[in-house]
Amino acid sequence: FNITTCRPKVLPCGHSFCTSCLHHCITEGRNECSMCREPHYATNVDQIPGNVAMEDLLQKWSPSVAVMNVKEDTLKEAQKSIDCFESATNYLETIISENNDRIMSKEAQIQTLLNEIEEDKRVRDQAQAAQQRILESRSIHSEIVGCVEEVQRATEKKAILQGCHELQTKIENMSFILKDIEEKEPILR
Repeated sequence: FNITTCRPKVLPCGHSFCTSCLHHCITEGRNECSMCREPHYATNVDQIPGNVAMEDLLQKWSPSVAVMNVKEDTLKEAQKSIDCFESATNYLETIISENNDRIMSKEAQIQTLLNEIEEDKRVRDQAQAAQQRILESRSIHSEIVGCVEEVQRATEKKAILQGCHELQTKIENMSFILKDIEEKEPILR
């Protein structure tokens, strides 16, 4: 034991150990007295009370206790500063990690939206192409209807002409018959 680095601490069972030994045991997960195996629930050496009677004896036997106390206090303050800095660093690393996760999530959402926009554009382009084909087919349909109507008119004209031709043939036949009758009529008279 000494007053600076190996201060005496007393466990609930009453056995005393130096801070260095207790720290070693706690970091290895052994939370019991090395002598009697009675458990203790400290997770940090600072949670275990100091053995005041043993510290008083050490101070009486140590010539430079005052200097050592000052150094120990300075070391404690420095350790507190380091602990505070490490705690702040851990906190900032957690925040940075969370923000990175959020950024990655937002990037994934943005990529999904970009993919949806691209798909919408592709569908719109297909719809425009289909609309263009419909307009073209309507134009072709109009042309076909025009041709059909023209064919119908031509067919009607042909039928009329054929009817006229048939009539003309009948008239000519009638004319021959009448002529023939007229030629035979003087004989009959």
